[in-house]
Amino acid sequence: ILGLTLIPIFFYTIIVGEIMTALRAAIILTIFFVLKIIERETLSYFIVFFTAFILLLFYPQSLFAVDFQLSFIAVLAILMGTKQFSPSAQSSKLYNNLKMMLLTNLSATLGTLPLIIYFFNRVSLYGLLTNLIVVPLSGIITPLGLIGAMLSSVNEYLAELLLQPCGFLTTLILETARYSLSFPYSSIRLATPSLITI
Repeated sequence: ILGLTLIPIFFYTIIVGEIMTALRAAIILTIFFVLKIIERETLSYFIVFFTAFILLLFYPQSLFAVDFQLSFIAVLAILMGTKQFSPSAQSSKLYNNLKMMLLTNLSATLGTLPLIIYFFNRVSLYGLLTNLIVVPLSGIITPLGLIGAMLSSVNEYLAELLLQPCGFLTTLILETARYSLSFPYSSIRLATPSLITI
């Protein structure tokens, strides 16, 4: 069953092409599932660094690419920020999931903040709150869109049933981002920090 899970992962990677975040996710998930299949402990940091090594082996120029740096810094920040989290047996599953989502969001935001300031000289003051809406919706859109794309060559009607909600949710994400930008000081401009400061 775990092996079959790799099929949609590879299919998704083929669809989106050689995008660094997609390649990173595909390699990380592949290593994760392989370790699960052979019943080895899934060493999180090992997977991340091994994935970076593989990508740099084939795309060495990626080391200086913004998307490569932000992707891996975000993953490492999430690992470090959530490693002490353990669901409380006294709390509801919904509460634990919300707490984990907030912690993940906060870790990724704080971890990538120095690089975002360095490369873009801007900080979104409402990004953390906006992501609480955008990230869960994206988690719904991705699998639905992937299944819909796979079904499109088999049954267009079934594919449309899945892709129409994807379109609606995508519009909702765009409107959420647009609405957040309408607030005063939605983003502030900052000076480029030195590499030592980062």
